[in-house]
Amino acid sequence: TASLSNNPNNLMGWGIVNTFAAVQSIVPVELTSFTAAYESGVIVLEWITNTETNNSGFDIERKVGTNNLEEDNWMKIGFVAGSGTTTEPKNYSFVDDNIAVERYFYRLKQIDYDSNFKYSSIVEVNIYPTEFVLSQNYPNPFNPSTKIRFAVPEKSSVKIYLHDILGSEIAVILDEEVNPGIKEIELNGSNLASGVYLVRMVANNYQQTIKISLLK
Repeated sequence: TASLSNNPNNLMGWGIVNTFAAVQSIVPVELTSFTAAYESGVIVLEWITNTETNNSGFDIERKVGTNNLEEDNWMKIGFVAGSGTTTEPKNYSFVDDNIAVERYFYRLKQIDYDSNFKYSSIVEVNIYPTEFVLSQNYPNPFNPSTKIRFAVPEKSSVKIYLHDILGSEIAVILDEEVNPGIKEIELNGSNLASGVYLVRMVANNYQQTIKISLLK
């Protein structure tokens, strides 16, 4: 995670701990905070503006696993619309669910309606699972396939089962020794009927069940 820091050289208010600022032009948007945190298998970005003028919105850009924070290899992963012109504080958020155990850097590219833009400072997130987690599948409902993400804090024997809504076992989706990290497996429901199913994960003393919906 990252927290707001004082930055007397950053007059527009884009100051975050562990940052490298890159300003392209003067854009009249005052950003008062920008943070990133790992929560239950995703990274949640949150930021607040104090005032906005002519604000079209924010490109969310990400760089993975490197200390080289130059302009190359930044990837746009999303866009969040701005509030145009306002003197009221505005709260924004974006969820990055395409992650693994890795080091991530994020920045915002704030763009006005005249195509002028400015980069925020950079926030950093390092992901190290500390507990077993079975996250909700995505997409959900799905047809015909869906992805299931889970976290393993230590090398463990992991079993993931598919059950019908009454609890009867249909299939073993995964049964293997898994190294620490955030993992992802795919479930193909081509041979299943539409309906609600249960996915159950068992690892060491951990056991968790989620509901998934197949809609054909």
